[in-house]
Formats: sequence, C-alpha cells, structure tokens
Amino acid sequence: MLVRIRYFAGLREQAGMSTDQIEIAEPRLSVAQLQERLAGRSPALAEAFVAQRLLRVSVDYRMCGPEFELTRDCEVAFFPPVTGG
Repeated sequence: MLVRIRYFAGLREQAGMSTDQIEIAEPRLSVAQLQERLAGRSPALAEAFVAQRLLRVSVDYRMCGPEFELTRDCEVAFFPPVTGG
C-alpha cells in the first residue's frame, strides 16, 4: 500500500521536508507503527517525532489516534498541537 505523508509547522522544519511517501508491504499498519517506521528511515525524523511528543494525526482528513489502522493509498498528516492567542 502506498501512504502519502505530510508534515506541518515545526515538525516540517525539524524533518526537513513537507511531504513524503512510503510503500508498505503489510496489509495492516497502525499510525503508531507508521511513525516508528518513518523514524527508522531518518535520524531527523526520529528526532522530530521525539521532540514533538504531542503530535496530532489525521488520516484522509479525519483526526485519529495512534491505534488507527491505515488503508490503501491514504494520506497521513502529522502536526504539532496549535496554540492561539
């Protein structure tokens, strides 16, 4: 399955990219497992995920938790919590 990934705000800056994609052979993969796999691909991403522990995640424009299972050809967006003022 192909997964398109988007990084926003400070996470995008830490990761050094705004978009990515990864081909996953497994038929089922959770958001948490995807995050672990992405962290293993790049030290910058691993550091970004650790630094941004309170990430928000959406899959195909719907907010979800780390246990959410990805579907074929989905888009996953990672972004840090937003504060207002």
